Amino acid sequence: MKRKTEIFNEKMENFSEIRFTNTVWELNVNVVAKADGEGGVELFRKNFFGELLPYGGKIDKREFLEGFKKLSVGNWKKTYKGKGKIVNGQEWQLEIVFGDGSLQRFSGENECPPDYFELSRLFRTSLAV
Repeated sequence: MKRKTEIFNEKMENFSEIRFTNTVWELNVNVVAKADGEGGVELFRKNFFGELLPYGGKIDKREFLEGFKKLSVGNWKKTYKGKGKIVNGQEWQLEIVFGDGSLQRFSGENECPPDYFELSRLFRTSLAV
């Protein structure tokens, strides 16, 4: 029987878009990775007006997926929430749009899953606490 991570990773082979949003205090980073249908992935940053601007160039899809699969996202909880009172901390969200149009969402407030900082590196952003 296949493990949860293996099933998730197989589904990742056909992703069309991955959206990663990370907000720390009032700083907000929105990065979108889009599969281009030609074996590549292009990174974009969303600006204040919601426009997607090229960011980081084209990446080989196989290399991108290898890095993503190492994160074991398939084992992550859907929601992470830190305990205690934090007035102005970190919020993040990861949305994956698969080729069949289905969506999977992970999010957190003041708590991150294992390998979260590797996710930030994969998306070439370092906004983390």
